[in-house]
Amino acid sequence: MRVAIVGAGASGLQCAHSLLSSKAITPEQLTILEARDRIGGRVHTHEGYDLGAAWVHGTGADWGRRNNNNKKNDYYHNNPMMKLLQKTTPVGALADQHHLRCVCNGNPWMRPQSVLHQASQIQLYQNGDPIDPADPVIPASLREHYTRLEKVTKYGNQLYAQGRGLETAHVSLQEALQQEGGPVQHSLTLFYQHLLECWYGAAASELQLCEFIDELNDEEEHSNDVDDDHQWDTTYSPEGDFYGPHCTLQRGMISVLEPLLCDGVQERVHLGEPVIRMSHTENDTILLETQRGSLFEADCCVLTMPAGCLRDALRQGNFFMTPLSSEKQEAIEFLQMGTYKKVMMTFDHIFWPTEPAFLGMVRSLEASESSKNLGPSLLLDNLWASQGKPCIEAVLFGHDGTWATGKPDEVIRDAVLDFMEEAMGKSDLRPHCIDCHITRWEEDPYSRGAYSSMKLGCLLRHAEDLRQPEWNGRLIFSGEATITEFEGSVHAALFSGMNAKDNVLRLLEREEGAASAKVADQPSNSSDPKILSIA
Repeated sequence: MRVAIVGAGASGLQCAHSLLSSKAITPEQLTILEARDRIGGRVHTHEGYDLGAAWVHGTGADWGRRNNNNKKNDYYHNNPMMKLLQKTTPVGALADQHHLRCVCNGNPWMRPQSVLHQASQIQLYQNGDPIDPADPVIPASLREHYTRLEKVTKYGNQLYAQGRGLETAHVSLQEALQQEGGPVQHSLTLFYQHLLECWYGAAASELQLCEFIDELNDEEEHSNDVDDDHQWDTTYSPEGDFYGPHCTLQRGMISVLEPLLCDGVQERVHLGEPVIRMSHTENDTILLETQRGSLFEADCCVLTMPAGCLRDALRQGNFFMTPLSSEKQEAIEFLQMGTYKKVMMTFDHIFWPTEPAFLGMVRSLEASESSKNLGPSLLLDNLWASQGKPCIEAVLFGHDGTWATGKPDEVIRDAVLDFMEEAMGKSDLRPHCIDCHITRWEEDPYSRGAYSSMKLGCLLRHAEDLRQPEWNGRLIFSGEATITEFEGSVHAALFSGMNAKDNVLRLLEREEGAASAKVADQPSNSSDPKILSIA
């Protein structure tokens, strides 16, 4: 066997499809080992609901290219999800119209003013009442939110200018906000911070200050006039998405991966084969052992395990039978997986606004502390508006996600319903909630979390070390965690699969070059050499 791929999620399938499309190997020379009884990994569409990844984060070019900014790798110009969707779009149709539901014309988590409020895509509630969209507390809170972020950005830039850039990897966003942002005047300001934390999938106390350096486009200065409030939002560059609408999919996220199963890929997937050990052999091959006792030997292996599983495998002690380099081990230890739970509640009637894509709930800090469960802000996706389903999806992440981990469904559901009752002024919603499904990616042994991020103290060299192959270039690391520009997304996983394909091709070219050199050095009467290929 030439290539073994561990994992049939977005990264593994993209790598496999790209390799077979390159004609460098045949399907018979490829094996994909998947621990689950299904493909997709953290892409999981079930009965019309996306239990894992659900969003196409921008249908156009990346922000760096659109703004003629050359900071980003030219490789990542366009959202690869759109190219895949185009493959299953009927002739004469447009991929976005055929496959997508446009929810917001931009990033709603990072641009709440222009994407949510100006487009009437959110209804806010506080202390039992809806907040009027014309209430001056909204622009005042937005102004305060972005003023605090700008102060943090300037603080980080000053540290760099003073030669103290390393400190920004060790200081959390929360620490910087407390030091530079000053006390919060409006409780609604914390909701906009909650949106930002939702985008990153982590609490502000877990986010590195360096993530927020040079976020403001052109380092513009902004006035504090209410008339200029729109500037705060539209000049703030989000990280990790693409220009254009943010959308969900008509048939679910699995439709993005379906084109990758063509050309012989699907037939090479072995389901229910968790890899429990791997080693670099004396013959310069990779040997893999699965839970079923099967052994697979290959010229190279592409490892797409989620960051949480990779960290667990390293700590386990007997997964990597051949030790990884100290640099790789250190890089893996700096990975963390976010807790991001979807609480999908179906009701027997619609008691919330039908048009806005999102509902935002705010309660007092005192109420949050007395409840001893969820924090002061809650974000709800309105699935009636986007999909016509009488369902509300609450998202719990950061401290809320940590609180919910391991708790029974009823406890989590009731905490969300209690929050909704308090914020909306409703009573006794429990009898009307006729179904509830809660995702538990952090409790899944084959994911150990929703998506990756870097711990406090993680440096650029750790991200680079994470991407580097091991074992004479034969063990190749892939997955969304290896693409720091877009980590935590399906498009990052797809990009990583393309990168892994490039690494495999370089290895195969090296093998072929070595074999050709060996032929040239042999006497003319010698037998033909055999390219290394172990089945």
